[in-house]
Amino acid sequence: MTVRKRADSDPDAMPTFSPIFDEVSHRLGMSAASVYGVVWRHCQMREGICRASLRHMAHLLGCHETTVKRQLRRLIQSGYLKDTTPGLRNRPHVYRVYERTPVIPLRSERQDR
Repeated sequence: MTVRKRADSDPDAMPTFSPIFDEVSHRLGMSAASVYGVVWRHCQMREGICRASLRHMAHLLGCHETTVKRQLRRLIQSGYLKDTTPGLRNRPHVYRVYERTPVIPLRSERQDR
């Protein structure tokens, strides 16, 4: 779980956190689950979407922007997130969490016939 203060200069600021979803961490790993948690938290705001930049998400998670970008791609491919602005370049994309997160079988659960 990521815990950050709202303002580093304000010692009385309320801490914020991003949840880690067990299903996402089990299926895609902790990096993806951390990024998903940040996007999910931003989607809880009034508009129901995440407009956070890669830089902002990386800062919240204490990782590199490339890591966030890679995990966002995996989350989209796995059906956990939707990029509502896929053709946008050089500006923050807008992400939406699917209302009902699809269950994607693990490789060991799939039956190859």
